Amino acid sequence: MKRMILWVPILALLFSGCVFMEHIAGSGNLTEVDLGYIGFSALRISSAFEVTLIHDDAYSVTVMVDDNIADKVQSYRDGATLAIGLDTSYRYTAVSLKAVITMPTLTALELEDAARVTVIDSASFPGVSTFSATLSDASNLLLPSIVADTVTVRLYDASRANIGAIASDTVVTCKGASSVQMNGSSFGLALIADDASLATLKEFTAGGATVTLTDASEAWITVNGVFNFSCTGASTLYYRGAVDFGTFTIADASSIIEYN
Repeated sequence: MKRMILWVPILALLFSGCVFMEHIAGSGNLTEVDLGYIGFSALRISSAFEVTLIHDDAYSVTVMVDDNIADKVQSYRDGATLAIGLDTSYRYTAVSLKAVITMPTLTALELEDAARVTVIDSASFPGVSTFSATLSDASNLLLPSIVADTVTVRLYDASRANIGAIASDTVVTCKGASSVQMNGSSFGLALIADDASLATLKEFTAGGATVTLTDASEAWITVNGVFNFSCTGASTLYYRGAVDFGTFTIADASSIIEYN
């Protein structure tokens, strides 16, 4: 009896911080829901939604999900940002989460929780002052073309992005074993790759670049202009172009290699 009494408070302590969420398995029967939003230029996508984004002069937002979770889809517009995800108080398995969105202008994308966005007819989007893409939690982005004065790309937590961009200034941050591939051009480039990340910018020409690589990261860049870099922590930097070396650091078994 004493042994049982001792175990009761221990078990109560262990389970006091646990949250048991109701489990929902997808029915396999898909339903379409028109969300009816207008007036947005940015997207925040979560909950492993797979989104096809298409340029159009008209707005439309249609989600296609299992019929037994249609009421769990959460969406709202916050200023110019449209957010789509699922009610996070449930645990989901074998669910279908798809959306098709049309919009006239694109200024920002925020993807989390393994969300995926594929942009179709991206060259038709008009140029903008600033464009940003932020990906986390193993999210994925395919954006063939974007034109902006400033392009900012941030990837975290094993996320992946393939982006075509024409910009005056481009800032890329790639961390947590993430990878980015870019093509296009920019007058200036600032690149940070950390935590075994990969930045492949062979077909992205920069008029000048500042690159920082740490912790076994790798980058491939093309620079025609001043080239500042720091390469540490067993990282590797590949470069080509009409390079004018500025300030640089190479340390901790890192290397810098010219390629054709």
